[in-house]
Amino acid sequence: MSNIFDRLSTSSPINRGAGVAVGARGVHYEPKLDNSRVTLDAPPRMRPVPHDAPDLIGLQFGRFRVVGLSAELNGRWVVRCVCGKYEFRTARAIRGEHAELDKCSYCQHLDHLKYHDHVQQFGAARASAMQNEDRARSMAAK
Repeated sequence: MSNIFDRLSTSSPINRGAGVAVGARGVHYEPKLDNSRVTLDAPPRMRPVPHDAPDLIGLQFGRFRVVGLSAELNGRWVVRCVCGKYEFRTARAIRGEHAELDKCSYCQHLDHLKYHDHVQQFGAARASAMQNEDRARSMAAK
């Protein structure tokens, strides 16, 4: 009988919830992101900037830094978020009025989770005020 319990204790968890409860290794959180934007872990292929195009490489906006011009998508710049993810943006989006608040899909998802956690802890009014304070702080840091 103890042989069965020994095998169960050394086996892998039944499902993700059980894995989290027992602290099993290898279980991580993978969010389901909006599929309208492409988010990459590695930098995509890039091409040289044409002479007649504005050179935006090195420009910082929001949580992004422009790293190059995409080789696959015409008119799209490759940007790198502070979290390390890569996305594509147009020159208009980089220079736009809301560019200072721009972030990758992953960071946007984490901010959304943070906001809903604050709503549960402090209520909707205080959570909105805290979110506005965070935005103002990030704008002032630039």
